[in-house]
Amino acid sequence: MSALGSSDVGASCDNGLPRPVRIYLVRHGRTELNAAGALRGHLDVPLDLVGRHEAARLGRSLARRHPRQVVTSPLRRAVETGEAIAREARVSRHIDMRLTDRGYGQWAGVATAEVVNRFGSVDAAPGVEPAADVRSRALAAMLDIARGSGLGPTVVVSHDAINRTVLAALDPALGSPDDIPQDTGCLNAIDCDMSAGSPVKWRVLSVNEPSLGGRGSLQAMALRRHDGKGHYDQHEPDLA
Repeated sequence: MSALGSSDVGASCDNGLPRPVRIYLVRHGRTELNAAGALRGHLDVPLDLVGRHEAARLGRSLARRHPRQVVTSPLRRAVETGEAIAREARVSRHIDMRLTDRGYGQWAGVATAEVVNRFGSVDAAPGVEPAADVRSRALAAMLDIARGSGLGPTVVVSHDAINRTVLAALDPALGSPDDIPQDTGCLNAIDCDMSAGSPVKWRVLSVNEPSLGGRGSLQAMALRRHDGKGHYDQHEPDLA
C-alpha cells in the first residue's frame, strides 16, 4: 500500500496518441451501518459478512477486466474492498485521501431517516460537509487518477456519497446525486479522454453494475444519452 500522488502522465496508444482511460468506480461492500440504514461518514467500520462476499465477487469480476492498479478511500470498508480486488487482480493498491466519505459530523452513526425527518435533508443538517466541497475534492481526485493511470484500467473504491456526486457531475442527464442508485459492492464504468489540445471528456458507460457483471441499473441507464457509437457522451465538468 502507498499514498497516491498526482501525475501529468496520461494513457497512450502505441502510436503515441492519447486514448481514453478506463476507470471502474466502485462502492465498497456492505457494513453493519449500511444494513442499519445509518450514515457512515468518517466512522471507520469494517465490512460485514455480506460486504466481504461482495468484495470477493468484485475481485473476481474486475480481475477479468485486467486493471493495472486499485486506488481507495482511506476508510477501512473501502480498503478491505480494495484489498480483495487487488489481491485477485494481482496489482498494487494505493490510497487517495480525497476519496474518503462525506463528513457527517455528529450525525455519523445516526439513521439517515432520522436526520432527514429532523432537518428536511442530510444537506441541511448542521456540521455536514458541504456538497460543493465533496464535489470539488472528488472530481480533483478522479482527474489526477486518470492522468496517472498509465496503460491500463484503474479501479477506484469509494463511497456512495462520493460516487453519486462524481456520476452526477460527469453526466447531468443522470439527475441529482440523490437520484443515482449505488448499491454496496456495485461498479460504474467511466472513460476519460485526454486527447492533446482538446478539453477533457468524460463518458459514463455503466451505472450501478452488479459485481458479477451484466447490465447496470435500468433506472440510471434510461436517463443517459447514447451517441450511436456505444458510448454516452458527456460534457467537461467544471473541476474548479
